[in-house]
Amino acid sequence: MIYESANHHNDADVSATWQQLIDTTHIRVESDPNAGQQPWEAIITMMRDMAERLNHSENTFNPNILIPMIERYALERQQGVGARHWVPDLLLEVGYPHEIIVTVLQGMWYNNIPPFNDRRRRVLAEHIVYVCNQWYEECVRSNTRLYGSDDNAQEMSELLGLLSADLLPVDQDTVAQLRRKIQRSFRV
Repeated sequence: MIYESANHHNDADVSATWQQLIDTTHIRVESDPNAGQQPWEAIITMMRDMAERLNHSENTFNPNILIPMIERYALERQQGVGARHWVPDLLLEVGYPHEIIVTVLQGMWYNNIPPFNDRRRRVLAEHIVYVCNQWYEECVRSNTRLYGSDDNAQEMSELLGLLSADLLPVDQDTVAQLRRKIQRSFRV
């Protein structure tokens, strides 16, 4: 909050502070037998609180910093713990737009950012598919243009096709269904 008040724009400082906050939160809860939460749950609580305190600031609540950091935390320290989609659900809950989440995750997936290389890319692919599906549902619920425009819808369909190779068969089925829904929207 000090960075926000001081209008501090150094991404390295902001990133280091977030990393320290995540590490401290994890260690505090992990070492306390009476915590009442798992570490990943404490991270969710902390992120919700900080999103509100920082008023979703572009400087101090930057998705380009936090999305990779939370994804890395989940993979390295909480893999297989908690709900399957707790990370993308958190990202959506704290108010990051679907498009921003997909763009950041897509960049990580394309660039094989460690530790998301080789078979671990599947985690990013699963999260992209999940967010695209949530985005689709939001567009249908709110009766808005699918993914914001026909061009975006086509790009999402192509991206989903590329991701299929990294997914488990059950997720490949989800991708195929979502791509069919997207393609049907062009015929209407």
